[in-house]
Amino acid sequence: MNIKKLFFILVYLLIFCHSYSQEKRLAMVIGNGLYEYGTLANPENDARAISNKLVSLGFEVIDHVNLDLRSMKIAIDEFGLVKNTHST
Repeated sequence: MNIKKLFFILVYLLIFCHSYSQEKRLAMVIGNGLYEYGTLANPENDARAISNKLVSLGFEVIDHVNLDLRSMKIAIDEFGLVKNTHST
């Protein structure tokens, strides 16, 4: 996954979480920098900065760092379950 894909995933999650509820806000932030063919320099720091900003805006944030593809899919599935129980 390249940096553009990661950026678009994060933007999607931000938009999705913002529209999900004005009272209960839940977001998941994934910062991946370790890849089979190299590493990225700042995803962990960028993810931490995004998480901090979301918390300051009233979001409850679930953070993940350096997930492999399988773990990322599991985290997204679990986020969907948490989001559904969080909204009731």
